[in-house]
Amino acid sequence: MHVFWVSKGKSEGDLSDADLQRFTETNTLFRVAILSAFTNRLVDVYMHIKDGKELWDALEAKFGASGAGSDLYIMESFHDFKMVNDKSIVQQAHDIQCIAKELEILKCSLPDPFVAGCIIAKLPSSWRSFATALKHKRTKISVEELIASFDVEEKARAKDTKGGEGHSVANTVQNQRNQGKGKGKFKPNKTTNFKKKKNKAELPCFTCGELGHFSKDCPEREDRRGKRDGNRQSSKTVNTVTRDCSVLMGNGSAAYVLGTGMVDLKFTLGKIVQLKNVQHVPSMNKNLVSGSLLLRDGFKVVLESNKIVVSRHDLFIGKGYVSGGLFRLSFLDFSNKCVNHICGGVNDDASLWYGRLCHITPELNAPTEVFEPTREINPKEDNNEAPRKSKRQRVEKSFGNDFIVYLMDDTPTSISEAYASPDADNWKEAVQSELDSILSNGTWELTERPYGCKPVGCKWVFKKKLRPDGTIEKYKARLVAKGYTQKEGEDFFDTYSPVVKMTTIRVLLFLPVSYGLIIHHMDVKTAFLNGELEEEIYMEQPDGFVVKGQESKVCKLLKSLYGLKQGPKQWHEKFDTTLTSAGFAVNEADSCVYYRYGGGKGVILCLYVDDILIFGTDIDVINEVKSFLSTKFDMKDLGEADVILNIKLIKDESGITLSQTHYVEKVLSRFGYIDSKPSPTPYDPSVTLKKNKRIGVNQLKYSQIIGSLMYFASATRPDISFAVSKLSRFMSNPGIDHWHALERVMCYLKETMSYGIHYSVHPAVLEGYSDANWISDDKLYATSGYLFMLGGGAVSWRSCKQTILTRSTIEAELAALDTASVEADWLRELLRDLPVVEKLIPAILMNCDNQTAIAKVNSDKENAKSSRHVRRRVKSVRKMRHSGVISVTYIQTEKNLANPFTKGLSHNVIDIALREMGLRPI
Repeated sequence: MHVFWVSKGKSEGDLSDADLQRFTETNTLFRVAILSAFTNRLVDVYMHIKDGKELWDALEAKFGASGAGSDLYIMESFHDFKMVNDKSIVQQAHDIQCIAKELEILKCSLPDPFVAGCIIAKLPSSWRSFATALKHKRTKISVEELIASFDVEEKARAKDTKGGEGHSVANTVQNQRNQGKGKGKFKPNKTTNFKKKKNKAELPCFTCGELGHFSKDCPEREDRRGKRDGNRQSSKTVNTVTRDCSVLMGNGSAAYVLGTGMVDLKFTLGKIVQLKNVQHVPSMNKNLVSGSLLLRDGFKVVLESNKIVVSRHDLFIGKGYVSGGLFRLSFLDFSNKCVNHICGGVNDDASLWYGRLCHITPELNAPTEVFEPTREINPKEDNNEAPRKSKRQRVEKSFGNDFIVYLMDDTPTSISEAYASPDADNWKEAVQSELDSILSNGTWELTERPYGCKPVGCKWVFKKKLRPDGTIEKYKARLVAKGYTQKEGEDFFDTYSPVVKMTTIRVLLFLPVSYGLIIHHMDVKTAFLNGELEEEIYMEQPDGFVVKGQESKVCKLLKSLYGLKQGPKQWHEKFDTTLTSAGFAVNEADSCVYYRYGGGKGVILCLYVDDILIFGTDIDVINEVKSFLSTKFDMKDLGEADVILNIKLIKDESGITLSQTHYVEKVLSRFGYIDSKPSPTPYDPSVTLKKNKRIGVNQLKYSQIIGSLMYFASATRPDISFAVSKLSRFMSNPGIDHWHALERVMCYLKETMSYGIHYSVHPAVLEGYSDANWISDDKLYATSGYLFMLGGGAVSWRSCKQTILTRSTIEAELAALDTASVEADWLRELLRDLPVVEKLIPAILMNCDNQTAIAKVNSDKENAKSSRHVRRRVKSVRKMRHSGVISVTYIQTEKNLANPFTKGLSHNVIDIALREMGLRPI
């Protein structure tokens, strides 16, 4: 009654002193009674509420709310309840009965026989026979009677289980052994004359001399012990402890220690670690290991983010990851070697000791857990079963005749190997030259290694630089830092560094023909050593040049070095700052092109890593720039340009030719196609390449050849662009068909090895061609191609797979025209920002062989249904046409020079296209 009074709140009006005192006492008792039933977490939440009515309302709002959602949840719990074998059936039946009572409170009462039937239906499979017996009873059974029956049955089963544990383990093992490979299953008929085999009990075992088994089944045989012990390395009998020993837990309580021993941990990589004096604490539910003890034994434990790495003597041991707020190590297996109980005691059949280590789950340690004490096993015994010799006959395969090939590669891989080679004098000179450049440049300073700092390593790299004819031009030695050990965000941040585009180089090489410019070539020695470092990086002293008496010191890098992640970026920033401070302007279309022009004289520079091409109106301007660069950097003057990026420049009265004949021959010889039969075309138009679904064929060599062909296709050979673009899509898993197509390209290069792009004075007009091939492969993607001509030769081209799905030829042509228009706009910007070119550049004529696409571009009306990707491209082309960037016109397919960039063509069409592109034999 008092509880009801407090839960309803204080009555209205003034209370007498006696009533107020009685209400206050009742309110206090009410709060104490409620809070005493709470857990510590709930007490912290509700102890600040002093009024019993407020406390009751808060509890009812949180735990007593009843709605449609909670009603459905209780119904679902009753419907989905499943009984399991590892819990008491009586307790689970009580749980179902409680859910039924909750439904009754919700005015959804269930008949008692219905609830009993549901409980019988939810019994696990091991109780199926008992459930069947209950179903055949003619009288109705209530829930209480059913639970009483469960209680009796459960106690009977528990008694039977205890009686079954008294059986001999040896008998169980023996019964299992008799089931192998069908032995002992044949029973002869009574009429047969087979001799009756003697019983095992009549003959002694040849191994141990005891009766009851044969020698092949003797447990004392070493080849049987491994099978009997399973995956356990060994185990010991545990004796009970007579003196109390305990460990102090984190919450201040003491936990009983049953014993100590040694435990082997086998990590996932097979490394085994032996832990000594491991304490067995049965009350702990996790296997724990102390990190400080591992460190004491010489192990190294590194914690990184959510990962732990264990190593010893710089050798990786194992790792683990965070789980449940702790680090869980990854093991294959673990086992106990021996057990030393804490103090002497009486032997007893106590619980078996097993190692409790770093959070090994029951699934992982299941093979090593022993459920019965076993005898002591000699650690010297081999418990692994000896492998048997295979009875299968193997025939030696014939791979043809044997040949011995000697590969001559005399390039040294270390400084000691270089000094011991026949070219030791040349290599020593190269190494000393590199080191002098580094020291004179002030690249580093020796300093003491900071505490906790791991310096970056370095190595010497040696290379012979060859001339186009194959003779040795120079011996080069380079000190390279091992930048792969750098960490992003600590040792480096941004690494992007631009280089001049190949299209820009071809456009600039046309200028000497049309405007009479002079071309010179310079090389920056140790270019990356000029970059100023923004990060603090330490490096080990280089091999062969460790300062005596200061072996423990490291090199603090003040400037960039080859191999560092940020090396190219720092070098480009240094070069850019140097030229812009000297009055050079940067081309808006290509940030690696610089120019300075005034008084009818000027110079243009383009930078490709450490190669510089200088285009000047006269030799005096060029020499002035050379002198300026030599004062800022360590330069090598190569004179008038002859070879740049493996492209040979051949000049004559008619113009200039770009050739890679020597490099093509080198690649053909490298991959074994120098003596192959020539092919008239680079790609067979009747072949349709598809994705290889089988095992790839020599993927590494395929990728190497494709890489070489890509450089040809981007530099001087536009005729192989389509074939290379097509074949490069299958580099991940090439098949036989892809190899045949690739070999055809190599044979075509053998046929056209001497071809190069020729630029002449006329026509000095930039003209473009665009084409597309709709659905050119099995993935329903079209192929785009474009070509731009200047001075009678190709300066820009591309063959690529479209990135959008097009539903018709018109849409494919429009997508290709949009790609070509973007390139045309970039070329106009490049030419407009060159000082020797007229600033008023007319609209670039774009030739297209699809009249419907041209009409769609020239019209401002839009009435056709197309995807938003196509509509966006159409709007882009129209915008460029209106702004005067391009002018679209029609051309016949036979005269469209972009046609070879979208499909394979016949020999006659290829020959005509080569002449029109400016490709001709030298």
